[in-house]
This record gives sequence, C-alpha cells and structure tokens, in this order.
Amino acid sequence: MRWRTLQEGKIYVKQNFKDGQIDVSDIQEIITNGDKQMADRIMRYGEGLCRTRQFWMARRYELTDMIKQIGHQGLIFFTFSTADLHWPELHKLMQPERHSSEETDSAKQRQNNIIKNPHIASWFFHKRFEIFFHDVLKEYWELEDWWYRYEWQHRGSVHVHEIGKRRNAPTINWNQMKENENLMKNMIQYIDSMVTTINPGIFATIPQIHPCQKSSSEIEDDLQDYIELINKLQRHTRCSPLYCIRRNKSGQEACRFRFPKEHTDQTFIRDDIHGQPELVTARNNPYINPHNRLQLQGWRANVDLKPVLSIHAALQYILKYASKSEPRSTAFSEIFNEILNKSNPEAASLTSIQKLLINSVAKRDISAQEICHLLLGIPLYHSSKVFVSLNINEVAPRWLRGTGSNEDGEEFGSLNDSRRTTKSALNIYWERPEEFEEYSIFKLYLTHKLINGVWKRCATENIVRIRPRPSPLRNGDQ
Repeated sequence: MRWRTLQEGKIYVKQNFKDGQIDVSDIQEIITNGDKQMADRIMRYGEGLCRTRQFWMARRYELTDMIKQIGHQGLIFFTFSTADLHWPELHKLMQPERHSSEETDSAKQRQNNIIKNPHIASWFFHKRFEIFFHDVLKEYWELEDWWYRYEWQHRGSVHVHEIGKRRNAPTINWNQMKENENLMKNMIQYIDSMVTTINPGIFATIPQIHPCQKSSSEIEDDLQDYIELINKLQRHTRCSPLYCIRRNKSGQEACRFRFPKEHTDQTFIRDDIHGQPELVTARNNPYINPHNRLQLQGWRANVDLKPVLSIHAALQYILKYASKSEPRSTAFSEIFNEILNKSNPEAASLTSIQKLLINSVAKRDISAQEICHLLLGIPLYHSSKVFVSLNINEVAPRWLRGTGSNEDGEEFGSLNDSRRTTKSALNIYWERPEEFEEYSIFKLYLTHKLINGVWKRCATENIVRIRPRPSPLRNGDQ
C-alpha cells in the first residue's frame, strides 16, 4: 500500500507540473494566491487506495451518480448482519479435534473458533451472502440493479449494506399520491407486501436454543421459527450511549434509530418535518426492526429493509450508510498545510505530496476478519453497473484507473489497470465512426465501450460520470 501511495504521488507531479519540478515554497504560493482545492485534487489520485477516506468518498460520488441516472423509483435499502457465533454450518468448518459435542457446541468454544479462524469466518460470510443474494433475493425481489459494500463492526464482525432497484415497482409521486386515494392504496399494498414490523408472537417465550444455531433439519414449525427469529434478532432490546443514544442540538438524549416507535394498526405515509414522504409501518411492538420474512428466515441473522420513497432519502442513505468511511477527521487542506509548514521551502514538492497521500493510509484499528477479507482478494464493494469517467474539460491525455468490481466479479482496481490514454475523451468522440454520427458524447459512453480502437456495445448501460462537475452555485467555480 505504501509503495502504491508513493507511485500515485509521482503520477500527480508528472501530470500536473509539466514545466518541471517545483518546490515547497512554490506550492505554498499557489495556495496563498487562492487555490484552496489543491489538496483535494491530490487526494483524488489516491481514490484507488482501498479503505482510505478518499476511496470511500469516490464510491459515494459513484453511487450518487448511479442513483441520479437510474432514478429512485423501486429502490430499497437492506442490511445483512452476521451470526458467526451461532451458524452451525460455519462452525462445522472449524471443528476442533478431540473435543466432545458438548464442548464443541458451547458458547466459549464457538467464540474461540471465530478468534482462531477469522479467514474461515470471512470467507463463509462472503460466500453465504453471495449465494443467498444471487440465487434467492435477485429473483424473488426482481432486482435489476444493485450496489453493496462490506463493513466491519468494532468487535470485528462483518455486515453488508446494500441498495437495490426493483423492476416493475409502482411509481412514487408524493404530490399525486396525497391527492389520489387509489395511488396511495396501491403503494401501501406494495410496501406491506415487501416489509413488515408485525410480530406474530409478541408474547412468545424466549427459546432455550438460539434460533440461528438450528440447522434446516431441526426446524419443525415454520411459523414458530419465524417468531423465534423476530424475538431474538429483530427487537431493539435496549438503548445505550455506546450504541444508539445521541444528544441533539437542544441537549436532549434520544435513540438515533428513533425507538420506541408508535403503535399503529395500518401502514401509512405522511409528510416529515422537511415535507418529504415518511413511512410509518403497521406494528404491534414499538421495538421491532423492519424486515422481510424471506430475508430473515433465509439469512438467519439480523437484517433490515426499507423502501425508498424519495430521491432525498436515497442520497441521505448514501451519505450515512452505504459509502461511509472512517470517522470524520481533519480536512485534507489543513493536513497539507501542516506538512508544507514543516518542510524545507526549497525541497521538491513531490515529498510533501507523497506525505499527504501516505497520511490517508496511516495506522487505524482493523479487525482480523477484515484483514482476511482483503488477503482473500474479496472486493470491498460490488456493483451491477460499470462506471465510466467522461472528462469534457481537457483535451490532454489522462492517467486512468478503475476501482471496485462489477457484477461478474471482475476487479478494476489493480495497479495494472493504470494506463495513459493517447487521446482525450473529446478527441476520441470527434473521431468516432460514421455509424455513431447521431450519437451524443453522453449516449456513446452510456451504451458503448472503446476496446482496441473499436466501439463495442455494452450488455447494460454504463453509469457516465461527467467531469468537471458543475457548481450548485450559479456563479460558483465550475
């Protein structure tokens, strides 16, 4: 990682300082004269450095562009946690020698299994989710597009955040729904068929055996199994400052998940404080997490499911969950200024630029399972779409590098993917064949890919990421 970071710094200097090497004092003068975004531009060259802040920021922008292009209609958010201390199939792979069945099934032994075999736990979760998602959920939920990522809790266990788009889902137009009773009724029926917060066994006793420890052959009553899973996995049991209690601007403490929820016999949608549609699902228990029955019983660990009602909700989800990085730290510009101030003014700028990039891969807590995930070569995120960067601001050659993996499992984040183009995107478009004469540059990059000088049609539409991004301010920097 350190070697690759140093190489990224060299690429930045080679591409941006064409008139020769400049020193630290020259960089400081450029910043003093008004260039406040230099540090951010440097960090963009480190977008391919896995797990770094700029890596996840790049994924956030990709996913935002994806949502804006495919639309928010039919989107759902869902989460899959692990039950690595309970899944019997996992612990069969870790059976210790010379232990009785009682010792093998004990909580202490299962915990030791996970501690001593993080590589098996990591591989098992990935394979379990991959099979369940592709063989069950994609078909049952009719998913046509998706994006998901792996994330690790403080104790080291993994979970998955995902956003998916369902085909043939009803269109959500909040203003029309408020005026049309039939539209509202159809939407409520769709939501109720997808997600529930009803506990059919609200007064059921706590099972002696954890339901996640049961194999399929041990499940005798399907409904009873579902009730046990809800009561053991889907209840927000208690609030604490270490988990969900947060202090708001007025100084009041409250659960960040907004538990307890209100009781209601029927699902309905209302305006929230910002005028956006807010879903209130039917519930008979104020502490039940939203889920889908197939999702819960099939996965057999804690899950979460929420339909998206607006583009605002989709973008908020991306910001908070799907592509969050490490806890917010010092701004890149402040870090860069500190590095420059400690450097020799006459020293070459390359060293300071490399130090800024190295800062993003500094030491942090990382669990054994996360390390094994990386060593096993499992990508940190997956997408059904391919992202294409279209720079329409420059005609000079560019260094290109892809990151991540597509739905076929093909990685496009290795160092070997780095290459220098012979022509810019605009030059390539201007020299397109006659058959594409009627294509706009956006449509061409949306539907085709240039391979060895020949435009090949893609199986699905690409996500075209146009640079530079226009400023949201009318007279702002573009």
